[in-house]
Formats: sequence, structure tokens, C-alpha cells
Amino acid sequence: MRNEKILEGLGVEDLVKEFNLTKSDECFEILWNKVKAFAIKVGSKYVTIPYEEKESIAMEVLFRCLPKLENKKGKLLTYYGFALKGEYICYLEKMNRKKELIIKDSVSLDEMKEEVNYEPTDNKDNFDVDFFSYQSKLDRVETLLVKMIYGGYKRDEIREKLKLTSEKYNSVMRGLKEKIQLNYIEG
Repeated sequence: MRNEKILEGLGVEDLVKEFNLTKSDECFEILWNKVKAFAIKVGSKYVTIPYEEKESIAMEVLFRCLPKLENKKGKLLTYYGFALKGEYICYLEKMNRKKELIIKDSVSLDEMKEEVNYEPTDNKDNFDVDFFSYQSKLDRVETLLVKMIYGGYKRDEIREKLKLTSEKYNSVMRGLKEKIQLNYIEG
């Protein structure tokens, strides 16, 4: 095993060779610190992946790439960059599949009413939607939206019942959030 100062003076290609020979943690750590900025730049366009998760993925991908690069001079960053992008895309697809499964498996309020005769009760707490709407200065559509959210309806059910497009729904939600922030939370 080489001295740490000597390892720090090596370029990334030589560090790859050294790591493949020794499998040393110190060598990997130094190599990771040299390619970390590159990994961060590659990951910067995947804004929905949390930073800690991106860093963990980037280190794992680097570790998996190293044995494949044993005698290929000048290929580390190219190979690593493509592998990293692929891993980020796989991660996002996996999260989307998880989200779709959760949405698919969730039971809507209307289904619960039909299947098990469920009726939501208003005695959960002392929240008064009308008073809240008055305090927040909400218009009619915003008040209906709050009532439906409070009643347990899902986004698609609300859009369907209020006959809102996705864009209109998002616009009403943005306005609602702004009014709540301005009139209810701060005021």
C-alpha cells in the first residue's frame, strides 16, 4: 500500500489501477474526492433525488465501475458518467413505480362509501372550514377545494367533481397556498 500523500498526487486513472490492485479504502476515498465534483455536476439535473441519495448512488456506481476499467486509459469519467446517469434514471423510475403502486392501492373516499358504507365524521377536531375560509379570504372554488381535501377526497376526485383541468387545479392550489400564507399563517 502506497503512502497517502503519494496517492493524493496520482491522477484518477492511476488511482483506478492502484485501487484495482490493492482494494484499499484510502485509495477509494482519495479517488472519490477527485471525482466527487464531476458526480455532483452529473447529478445536478436530477433535482428530485435527495442530495444524500445522489451521493450514495454516485459512490456505489464508482465502486462498481472500477473493476471494469482496469486497463482502459482515459475512460473513467466517460464510463462513470454514463453509468451514473443510468443509475439516476433507474432510481427515478423505481420511485415512480412505487408512487404509482401507492396511488393504485389507495382507496378513494367514494369507493369506501360504496364498499363499506363509510361516512366521514366531522367530529375529529374543532377545525371549521367556513371560518378558516373567511379568515383566509378564500373564494368559492378555493373553499370547495378545502372542504373536499378536509373531507378526504383525492386530487383526481376533486378535479373530477369540480370539473377542473390539471392546470386550473394547480393554479387554484397555488392561489390557495398564497392566501393561507398571507391571511391565516402570518395574519
